[in-house]
Amino acid sequence: MPLKAKQIKVALLSLATGLSLTSIVAIAASASEGMDDCKRLESSAELVMRARQAGAPMSKIWKVAEDTHDDYLEAMYKMLAKNAYETPQYSTEPMQQRAVVDFQNTFFLACISNLEKKTKKKS
Repeated sequence: MPLKAKQIKVALLSLATGLSLTSIVAIAASASEGMDDCKRLESSAELVMRARQAGAPMSKIWKVAEDTHDDYLEAMYKMLAKNAYETPQYSTEPMQQRAVVDFQNTFFLACISNLEKKTKKKS
């Protein structure tokens, strides 16, 4: 199997595994919210962008999202996929890593900003 195909397969397997773990954690920790949710979103963003940078077709990520059979997770992963595929696929490892970290940071920042707004409204 050529290296690029192997990278795509590993990225998709990581994404599917991450989706399964996110689902289990979300169910087990349904009473907790806030920062844990932001960390899960950040982790999910990393998995999706790694798959994107490895060259996985968007349709494969979309299918993985649909296979979760969980409306919330499906919507979250589809939203992440849409945003990831608006980012170029880079050819060098440093640029790919930068794209992954930037993508993670974007969603983590949005999540904690939203969390801060909710906290201020409750005060």
